[in-house]
Amino acid sequence: MLWLALQIFLAGVALAQENDEKKLEALKKEISTLQSSLRRAGDKRDRLAKNLRETELKAAKLREAAARLEADIVVLDRELTQLDQRQAALDALKNRQMAQVSRELAAAYRFGRQEPLKLLFNLDRAADMGRAMAYYRYIVNARSEIVRGFRLTLEELEALAVEKRAQQARLAGVREEQRGVLEALANELSERQVLLSKADDKFRDDKHRLAKVKLEAQQLEEIIAKLAVRARELASPNDKPFAERKGKLTWPVKGSLRHGYGTARKADLKWSGWLLLAEEASAVKSVYHGRVVFADYLRGHGLVLIIDHGGGYLSLYAHLQLLLKEVGDWVSESELIARVGNTGGLARSALYFELRRNGRPVDPKPWLRAKA
Repeated sequence: MLWLALQIFLAGVALAQENDEKKLEALKKEISTLQSSLRRAGDKRDRLAKNLRETELKAAKLREAAARLEADIVVLDRELTQLDQRQAALDALKNRQMAQVSRELAAAYRFGRQEPLKLLFNLDRAADMGRAMAYYRYIVNARSEIVRGFRLTLEELEALAVEKRAQQARLAGVREEQRGVLEALANELSERQVLLSKADDKFRDDKHRLAKVKLEAQQLEEIIAKLAVRARELASPNDKPFAERKGKLTWPVKGSLRHGYGTARKADLKWSGWLLLAEEASAVKSVYHGRVVFADYLRGHGLVLIIDHGGGYLSLYAHLQLLLKEVGDWVSESELIARVGNTGGLARSALYFELRRNGRPVDPKPWLRAKA
């Protein structure tokens, strides 16, 4: 009965996980369809925004490639250092063995070829002959082992030299690839600056700039509304309820507040979250345990990551340089999820951060713990 109950329970868990994965896939498709629709509409009105999005996405991909290559270089460098250390140890061993071999050769030369006979002639009693011959065999075997060890060390050193050359070639190849990626990234960033200058000229007057900001805010609201509904259907994060963490949440980034929640933005628009100025590529961390439900590019917000914390609560992180998580990934509190950037057309690096409850923005201040 116990075994049967366990099997039924496990089957239920597997079925629940399968259903959750299906719902997650459905959410991905739904959001993707909505984004495609928003992009088509936006691209018809604003070709410049489309070009900026494409350039920033290319730059993000190149940054991902550069980060992977840098990690590869670190590993290869570490392995090469270990090979150098092994080579130094073998060289020291070779020198010790060479000294031993030299001493043994000198000893053998002094005794000459009649070494065993000389040993026997020097015996006073015949009874000592067996013991002497055994001792002599021991000496011969010991000398053979010394020579054999020396030969093995030389062979290992030769194999190590081959491995080092191959490792150095791999490292040189990765460094060359990284140079190419960084050069391509520099070109994309240069193109981005050109597009930003054009955008400044196009949206110089407040009327056009306001229309742009309103459109970007509207598109974000459409995405959030869809996520707020669908996230309730997904498995809730298995941890303390988010509502109980008020005043205890970790900060998403080390930075200074540029715009606060509820402050004026443009005309009748207000900020729905915080814009935190931070160093480029600095760490962005999840404020609490949850699941990533959005990780993509949004007009005016750049690369965006949204986490569902259960209970109708979402946290949003925008203008990212690099996304380190994908839709469906579970994250823990204070886990590294992204890098600070300026995507979405910002002039300098910053993180835009929001908290949402049932799709509506809430002031982050009462939720985050006091800064040290």
